Amino acid sequence: MYDPLLEHIIDLAEAETPAEAEVTLIVGGVLVTGHVISEEKYMAHHALTRAYLEADDEAEDASEADAADEGDDEEEEDEDFDDEGAYVHLRDAHTPAGKLGFFRVALGDVAGFSLRG
Repeated sequence: MYDPLLEHIIDLAEAETPAEAEVTLIVGGVLVTGHVISEEKYMAHHALTRAYLEADDEAEDASEADAADEGDDEEEEDEDFDDEGAYVHLRDAHTPAGKLGFFRVALGDVAGFSLRG
């Protein structure tokens, strides 16, 4: 589902001074409630996701160093492309069946949402 309001809520969570909003999402027919947080905050919550980030950062640094050594003249990626909103990240997530804790869902899998509070 494309919804510019939900994308704006994600952008606010990703901002330099983040603003978290409590939402209820409809995902696969299930209601999931939680606070929208940044991808960085989500990835920092668990040792496995932190390790993934560290490995990804090292690979990116190595790739950039290789490109610099080769004198890569290719154009930079389009700076307007923003893939941070590809996922919704929640903290304190729960469903009617119970607690989920931290939760990540592809934005395209969200069928609807409501703002809480």
